[in-house]
Amino acid sequence: MRIAITSKRRYNHTITPFGGNKMNREARILKERRKELGLSQTDVALNAGIQIQQYQKFEYGQRKLSNSSMVLGL
Repeated sequence: MRIAITSKRRYNHTITPFGGNKMNREARILKERRKELGLSQTDVALNAGIQIQQYQKFEYGQRKLSNSSMVLGL
């Protein structure tokens, strides 16, 4: 006998930074500084020697810069 298991969960594909909808301080500063310098996320990631997705996680607040061994000289 087979039982079909269905899920009615809906996944939220939006990016939610730490602390809810408010962008954390590190992420906000990182994004503001990047824009001041006229750089794209790709430019920063390539110059820092990291993957673009990793940089995006820092900027969106999904990953804390203070918990990383990476240091950006922005």
